[in-house]
Amino acid sequence: MESEYVKLWTSYEAYFEPLGDAEVGRLARAMISYKSSGTEPKFSGNERFVWPAIKRDIDFAIAAQKELSQTRADCGRLGGRPSKSKTNALDDNQKNQKVFEESKKSHGQDKGQGQGKGQDKGNINFSPSGEKTRPRFIPPTVEEVEAYIQERKSNVDAQRFVDFYASKGWMVGKNPMKDWRAAVRTWEQRDGTQTQAQAIASSTPDAGELERMRKLRDRLRGG
Repeated sequence: MESEYVKLWTSYEAYFEPLGDAEVGRLARAMISYKSSGTEPKFSGNERFVWPAIKRDIDFAIAAQKELSQTRADCGRLGGRPSKSKTNALDDNQKNQKVFEESKKSHGQDKGQGQGKGQDKGNINFSPSGEKTRPRFIPPTVEEVEAYIQERKSNVDAQRFVDFYASKGWMVGKNPMKDWRAAVRTWEQRDGTQTQAQAIASSTPDAGELERMRKLRDRLRGG
């Protein structure tokens, strides 16, 4: 039977920090509606920037619950009880994830993540199993992107940058984004190339200008 609840991870505190109470409330309603009916919400506030990450967590939880239910149903048809290694594997993974998130918070890794100079660059953490992992990606706010752009003195449009990747679920091609600062630097290089091309194009005379220059030259020679 599908669970009648939505998990609210403690790591979401970092998601909600830059949002107002109304925006957090809309997110909570959207989480319940999406879990119960699959209805995709439509946001107009800043909560739309963190919804893709929350949606992925809900989708993962739904898939894990369905797999667990199917395992139990298969074992029931065979007349036996599912083994702990199969029935609890997904539950154990989710418990480990929760322990890992709590450990990150206790070490201050969730506080101010994505804010300030040089944070979340190359941070390597350890899961409860001892494996190296990277921190969960948290989509930046427009203010965070704008601060980084000002720090680098670049011409990237922060609002356009955030809107573009939010519309793609913070994916780069077919892969989830890992470092939004690296994406900003890529936009700088692309915008710089476009600016150079525009400068060259604006400095090159068109056909009409060339014709006027030719006539002027002929008049000067004739005089």
